[in-house]
Amino acid sequence: IEEHMCLPSPVCADRIGCRVGNTTVDKFGDKVGAGKMEGDGWRTRHDTIKVELSSLFGWAGVPFQCEVFNHFAPLIPQEGLSRMERGRKRQGLVPDFLLEVTKERGMKQMELAELKTISCCPSR
Repeated sequence: IEEHMCLPSPVCADRIGCRVGNTTVDKFGDKVGAGKMEGDGWRTRHDTIKVELSSLFGWAGVPFQCEVFNHFAPLIPQEGLSRMERGRKRQGLVPDFLLEVTKERGMKQMELAELKTISCCPSR
């Protein structure tokens, strides 16, 4: 709630000035959020949200496919693959979701959806 209201973070209150990675904690936590950290935090956050959305689609009865492999593979030239990759298709793009949505007059249509997130802090 504090982040959305642009208020200081109570989680950071007793850690202001502490060193985390290559930065120090500020009262909003923005520097830590924008700092370069070890590991793959961006993908962890993205995949956590993707799994939660998948759960919600299932709960709501929305037909979907998560991680749509091979959708664009036929459009990517395959002859450049090495021998070790033979039989394996180059993906290029793997959309996060393929959703069945209901359009006007009850017409159903499959649509690709990509999960995007934004952080409320300065960029690197």
